[in-house]
Amino acid sequence: MKFIQTLWLPDNVPQPLAYKAGWLSAEYHWIGWALSCLLLRKQASEVALYATKAGQHILIDMLGLPYTDVHPLPEQALVHEGNWALAKLLTYRTQTAPFLHVDGDVFIWKQLPNSLLEAPLITQNAETDLNAYTLGLAFVREQLGMSAYEGSVSTTQAVAYNAGILGGNDIQFLRQYAQTAIDLMAADEVDTQNRLSVSAYCMTFEQCLFAQLVAKADRSVATYFDSPVANISYFDFGDFLMMKPKGYWHLMGETKLNRYHLKMMSAELRTIAPATYYAILKAIATAGIELDIKAYKLPALDPLHHPAEYFTALSATFDTHYRLTESIDWVHYYTKDSFVHHQLTQWLDLDRATCYRQLLLVNHDFLLIEETDPVLRQYIRFPDTYTLDLVTIELDDMTMIVLDAVSDGPTTIEQLADIVGPYLPPTEAEQHRPLLLKLIEQCILKLVFWGAIRWVGAV
Repeated sequence: MKFIQTLWLPDNVPQPLAYKAGWLSAEYHWIGWALSCLLLRKQASEVALYATKAGQHILIDMLGLPYTDVHPLPEQALVHEGNWALAKLLTYRTQTAPFLHVDGDVFIWKQLPNSLLEAPLITQNAETDLNAYTLGLAFVREQLGMSAYEGSVSTTQAVAYNAGILGGNDIQFLRQYAQTAIDLMAADEVDTQNRLSVSAYCMTFEQCLFAQLVAKADRSVATYFDSPVANISYFDFGDFLMMKPKGYWHLMGETKLNRYHLKMMSAELRTIAPATYYAILKAIATAGIELDIKAYKLPALDPLHHPAEYFTALSATFDTHYRLTESIDWVHYYTKDSFVHHQLTQWLDLDRATCYRQLLLVNHDFLLIEETDPVLRQYIRFPDTYTLDLVTIELDDMTMIVLDAVSDGPTTIEQLADIVGPYLPPTEAEQHRPLLLKLIEQCILKLVFWGAIRWVGAV
């Protein structure tokens, strides 16, 4: 099956590279596109790009992303910033063979199963959140000659389908759906668009309309995630550590503004394609656009003056014995970012029994701060390369116990369960040991991410 992606950029911005498209800053927009494309090419022989001229120039001419085909998109006359979903719908409409469209903020590590790719219709997941589509749903069902939902605030029926991925083998249905959406957008652009946010408007005509056409035609849809989503805030979908083991990560809405998620995404591209990652930073900096990661303003880490090979070699110099002093070595903490990401991704590849036997050690390049009045509180403070400042994190009770135990000497999660157990009622500690091990693991992953501890192998 052919994989396709759509990049629309407005032509009325003076610097297309600066276009953030909902991301915290421009570099994350392009880091996301690069990571999405490169992961797709690992499993698909054909990945085609549909893009405006500005989009083609950035992704193909500047970044050299390995798309197998490149096709033009209509320019500003047909697509504007208030209905960006129209660009995707135009792409769907042009397809003449089975396809899977993948958004540029979707990252797929696992090979998609044939059972999914052979389905007539494919999406990411069903959505059953009626409240999210109240106005748009009423309009769509009216236009399709369908009765309104009878005052219900919840339903087990799919109100919409998330179009992080969308496609299938039923080309006739997909083309008809796209044309219907395009026609309805053109007919009702002013009225409905004035009553909905940009995001809600686009989701109505791409995702909600799709579900209603599916229901009207009595079709079935294969989804990557079996369970419908009842709250489209998608709280868990942005968590890299939760989603990578599932092989699929979709950054939506406010997750694109969260530096935790952005840090994980950036580190993932820097790991699998350092040349592309630093090419993005250099292009952004060359255009005079400020990078979000403040460490790149330092002479030793300036992407304008150092090639990707320099940074790759630098990462190999990370010193696990470094101790934090008043004079912060920012290069050390930059190399530590790569080390931490490697630790986290390697951990995710282990089975749980092996994880629980990994030897854990405390690092010495952070500060532990304690307060005892009126109650004991602990904080860790560490240099952050994104802000070039010290970040302070308050530890919860469980994480305090775990960090204290690791600080006393090398230990494992299995051993930590014996240490934490006495803080619980005896019957609970024994009966709920599997849950206790998982809770300790969550503490460990937080402490690894913050750079307070590391793991060195199984005992």
